[in-house]
Amino acid sequence: MELEKIALVMNAAKRRFEMLVENHYAFILYEMTDAHTINLYHTEVDSALEGKGVGKILVLKTLQYCKLHQLTVIPSCPFVAKFILKNPEWQEIVKNR
Repeated sequence: MELEKIALVMNAAKRRFEMLVENHYAFILYEMTDAHTINLYHTEVDSALEGKGVGKILVLKTLQYCKLHQLTVIPSCPFVAKFILKNPEWQEIVKNR
């Protein structure tokens, strides 16, 4: 399974970034706090996908989307925050509190 090739979808109706992997959705819930700031507050990966790196790719693709669209990120989700801590190159798009 090549996770990098699986499309990330910004599902505005459900306010989540999602990927369909092996017939299961992995997603990050978000809320826009203003026109340029997005709060990523919950990540969920189906138990059938655990241990396959889906969460990491999901966060990476979501952060790439945010950077491309010039959004400042509030990483309220502990999983997202931990990813950013381990990958400090993403600090540049994190909102300074």
